[in-house]
Amino acid sequence: MIDEVCNNIIESMPSMLIAVDGENIITQWNGAAHRLTEIDPVDAVGHYLYDIAPFFSKYSSQIEGNHRQQISSTLYREQLTHDNGHFYDITFFPLVANGIDGLAIRLDDITELDRKEQQLRQAQKMESIGTLAGGLAHDFNNVLTAILGNLSLLQYRLRANQELPMTEIFDYLQRMQEAGQRAVDMVRQLLTLSRRHQIELVPVDLNLTMKHVRKLGESTFDKSVRVILYPTECPALVMADTTEMEQVALNLCINGIHAMTIMREDGLWGGTLTIAIDKLEADTHFKQEHPEAVGSLYWKLSVTDTGVGMDPNTAAKIFDPFFTTKGQGKGTGLGLAMVYSIVKQQHGFIDVYSEKGNGSTFSVYLPVLVREGGTEAVTATALSTITRGSGLILVVDDDELVRTMAKNILETVGYTVLIAEDGSIGVEKYRQHCADIKAVLLDMAMPVMSGRESFIEMKKINPEVKVLLASGFRKDERVEDILGLGVKDFLQKPYTIASLAVAIKKVIGG
Repeated sequence: MIDEVCNNIIESMPSMLIAVDGENIITQWNGAAHRLTEIDPVDAVGHYLYDIAPFFSKYSSQIEGNHRQQISSTLYREQLTHDNGHFYDITFFPLVANGIDGLAIRLDDITELDRKEQQLRQAQKMESIGTLAGGLAHDFNNVLTAILGNLSLLQYRLRANQELPMTEIFDYLQRMQEAGQRAVDMVRQLLTLSRRHQIELVPVDLNLTMKHVRKLGESTFDKSVRVILYPTECPALVMADTTEMEQVALNLCINGIHAMTIMREDGLWGGTLTIAIDKLEADTHFKQEHPEAVGSLYWKLSVTDTGVGMDPNTAAKIFDPFFTTKGQGKGTGLGLAMVYSIVKQQHGFIDVYSEKGNGSTFSVYLPVLVREGGTEAVTATALSTITRGSGLILVVDDDELVRTMAKNILETVGYTVLIAEDGSIGVEKYRQHCADIKAVLLDMAMPVMSGRESFIEMKKINPEVKVLLASGFRKDERVEDILGLGVKDFLQKPYTIASLAVAIKKVIGG
């Protein structure tokens, strides 16, 4: 009777559930496994796992390790090789009851849940950008003021034939360059926050993440709030997605800022936002208090505010989607739900301590990434000289200022230049002069004929055409698509004399 009840439960589960013995011979194959693989239980039970379900071969070390060490583990958002567009959470757990030697494997299809989660994250990103928009507009105006103000002063003094030492000219230029770089950084961070992208796990230094977020917030966080950052002396490396970590940090900071400003009913805005990064060892006591902790070393990222705080009942709900403690129209309740989801996917966890009227502390725990040989320092060596070349270059760009600048740069470093104001004209000029043109500097987004369409037409004229694609868009799916067609390289706008000279020389093959 008990066996019949258990079997009914197993067969009714929506999850694929299979079991193997110590030799990886299948002993259980439920109805969901049948539906997923179209393999009947009669044909599966009694056979070798990897023969019946070859897609499990890539998890062989996981299966053997869990079985040998008698531990459970879960892999998140896995895509099976035979499947198309579906994602699964896969759990491996040893069978220990009644002296049975074996392992059970459960697959949960999370495709629909993942789609909804991605939609929620994108919606929350837009909310974050909306929060930052006013401050960014202010900061962009400051940048433009620094550029145009210095430029107008320099032009005035030159036209008035005032004595202008070379050192002062360089000072003006240096200030304009620094202001321009600030604008580049702001645009880069906005594109990073807003773009849709596939999750890419790479080593991420939490110190740099928090510095980026603090920089982004310099002109957007309310000036009544003081921001203090306590980074670690060494890199605080975790394996995570760079964009998602910045989203986590940004949302925690915005949440703390709001608790000290717009959520105050007394109108007395202000306080201190403290960001601290520490390394801790997950001892027995810590694991008792945090059962989610399965590793031994964690980075703890704490964001503490001196704001309105929360009572225990409110704190218990803050990670629920669409639950918000802010007034109507001031929050959607998506931010902390997204933070919780991202942290969980990175095998971390988060807790909160808060007292009504005394502020809150959000603590994010992420496994320490240990790399053999220590942390490699990445340094950039500045070019001491500008790369020069020769030959005819075709510049195709619909922006007259950019076309003229590119022409002047290329002529300065030794090239002769043809220009075209859209893709259609560019293709025609390439047709006329293809025998002499060494390379094409091609804008990606243009009217009449896009960069992609222009390249395809140029390739019909000369299959060996050498094209350097330039764009203000980040290197994403659109750019990768054009590179996949045979474009030689990509140059991010805005570019400088040094970066353009190096890139065009590389494309030509020098």
